[in-house]
Amino acid sequence: MEKDEKNFGSGEYPNTGRYYPAKKNQTYNWGKNWRIFCTEITQRDNFKEGHLKAVEILCDLLEEYETLTKFVKENGYSFQGPEGPKPYPEISIRNKISQNIVQYCKLLDIKLSKDKPNASEEEENIWDGPSISAAPTISAASTLY
Repeated sequence: MEKDEKNFGSGEYPNTGRYYPAKKNQTYNWGKNWRIFCTEITQRDNFKEGHLKAVEILCDLLEEYETLTKFVKENGYSFQGPEGPKPYPEISIRNKISQNIVQYCKLLDIKLSKDKPNASEEEENIWDGPSISAAPTISAASTLY
């Protein structure tokens, strides 16, 4: 797919027949996030155009998080101050943005996971581990003194 820097993310979304363009002058990744989240949000039965503002804020947060992550990769987590090493202020800002991303994802009921969305129940239970009733028990008589 060719990158259209100006209007990436624009288009008609399923179930609405409406056109929700991405904001102008945004980066390719911002438009990509906009398209992904708008596609998911507009397919819902309870979709309202007001949800798009929350998607816009989420895309802004993700863009800022990527910028700060790039800064951390280039500069590290701390610098040498007169009293010893100190963390960059960007670290705490990045952590706050990360928390806001999680909050907006919960608000929009978006699950950011690497698992397949259509995984069968059996596949999901692999990660649950053994149930408590299946765990071995240790009696007082079996302990060593």
